[in-house]
Amino acid sequence: MQTPGKVMVTPLSSSSMAVRMEAPTDATGIGRYEVTVDGVYPTPFCTILRGDQLECHVEGLQSATEHMVTARTCISDTDPAVCSNILTASGWTKPMAPANVTVTTISDSSVDVSVQATPDLARISRYKVSIAEGRATESCTIPPGEKLKCRLKGLQSSSKYEVIVRACVHTTGPDVCSDDVMVTVWTKISLSPGNLALIITWTAISLVAIILLVVFFLKRKLNRRDSKPSKNSIEFSVFHGDKVEFTSSSSSEIVGQGPIDFADFQKVSSWLDDTDAWNQLFRLLRAASEEQEQAFGLTQTTARLHRSLNRYVDMLPYDQSRVILGQKWQIPLMPPDPAAVNGHDAASYINASYVRRPAYTETGAAVTSSQDTQPEYIAAQGPLPHTVADFLTMIYEQRCPHIVMLCNTTEGNKLKCARYWPEVDTEEFASECHSVTVTKLDEEAKPNFVFRKFSILPSNENDPWTVRQIHFTLCNASEVPSADWTYSLILTHLSLLEQISVCDYGPPVVHCSAGVGRTGTFICARYLLERLRKDPSTIDVFGTALAIRRWRKSCVQTAVSGLWDYLLFCFSGSFSGFKSLC
Repeated sequence: MQTPGKVMVTPLSSSSMAVRMEAPTDATGIGRYEVTVDGVYPTPFCTILRGDQLECHVEGLQSATEHMVTARTCISDTDPAVCSNILTASGWTKPMAPANVTVTTISDSSVDVSVQATPDLARISRYKVSIAEGRATESCTIPPGEKLKCRLKGLQSSSKYEVIVRACVHTTGPDVCSDDVMVTVWTKISLSPGNLALIITWTAISLVAIILLVVFFLKRKLNRRDSKPSKNSIEFSVFHGDKVEFTSSSSSEIVGQGPIDFADFQKVSSWLDDTDAWNQLFRLLRAASEEQEQAFGLTQTTARLHRSLNRYVDMLPYDQSRVILGQKWQIPLMPPDPAAVNGHDAASYINASYVRRPAYTETGAAVTSSQDTQPEYIAAQGPLPHTVADFLTMIYEQRCPHIVMLCNTTEGNKLKCARYWPEVDTEEFASECHSVTVTKLDEEAKPNFVFRKFSILPSNENDPWTVRQIHFTLCNASEVPSADWTYSLILTHLSLLEQISVCDYGPPVVHCSAGVGRTGTFICARYLLERLRKDPSTIDVFGTALAIRRWRKSCVQTAVSGLWDYLLFCFSGSFSGFKSLC
């Protein structure tokens, strides 16, 4: 029996490595691949079944250390095992992330950066300090020793910088470094005579500009109040809910950014199509989201500390609404523990957010609900191979009744989501901090859907939790799901919600790959359908999307027009024959 063709080891975290291998030229009879790590007790190991992607992760290793990995091929279902000779390869674990990083402003062009020693300090070669997206000169190095400090020089005055610190070990190849720790800092204002004059000048200009803007908007509001609407006007409102008049021939503003009379909905949709204004409407949504983020003081500090646990670097949960592993679901949901929100503990972090339903004003405008409103959804990224156990732990702790999966594991030859359900009767998943056993209970395939049912039992718990999954397989990252399939999926989801007691369950989980685009569109579509059923006189697509974005950044990306098509489909009456797929 041939050995694996090639073994490649890459660092995954401070206690784990990813092992990938190539199949031998003749894989006849091979049922599994076995991987072990030498010199560690108990011996870490992982197994790759034939047909899976030839990669597995070994856990429980020492940080900043070179480990020897052995791999071999084996025939399945033989006792004793019949295996090939071993093939060896070496690999490193990452150092621990720097602890208690402090950045102190020294002058208008320099800052001091200090770190606290971690237990693996003796194995660390150096700490690298740099500026995010900065120039090569904006860096310094901290050697291991008593004074773990260095100074960044050559910075611009009164400027904001993101300082990145990572611990590194020197190897025969490229340095192996820890996950980044990022700290924000401002340099001091330079008070040279030239700069002082400039500050005074800009302050005066800013005050004049503010006064002019106030006068302009007051005059504009008075003019609108006195003017009469034109005969071909379409009534809409901006996202804060104030009513204004807008003529369909005008191009100075964009229709659709507030509640619209449903009698005019088709007219508004046609106007947006004819003027190709969908992209401009989406840009308005993005700008309003940024203003909302600043108004609520929303941050993403914790997510940036755990980059290896995020699928995409720009799709991160807010600290103020993220799900915290280890904090089990309870009713009423208590406010997040500040220590956990700002913590560095990887065991508590997962890329997932609580989402609360929008509130609606008397004019039909959707507005964000308050923090003490009970969450109705968890929006999450599709788990990575090394976060599957974290994802399943979240399902267990949050008492989720079911999962809506809006992506395939692979789309267009790109990995979108790791498989987290069992393919055999029982399967174990482990991450750096969590371990769970998953048992297959039921699976049924239908056109464009797969329905699964399985139980989850974390290693530190006694009672399993049963969860259902609706896997929508008609997925394409470049396209918006059709209105009819979106409607069928929502009906199926709502029918499952009707079968449970609210007191016994937490919120359902909705995820795609990043947990924002298709996920946000699905959640918005559910609330818009409810709004249509309750009061079809007005509908606020823009405000609903904005209210959802309060809890999960970037929810609803380029599918604004798809939500419009979906609403027209719902209201047209053509959906009357559709039923839940359950």
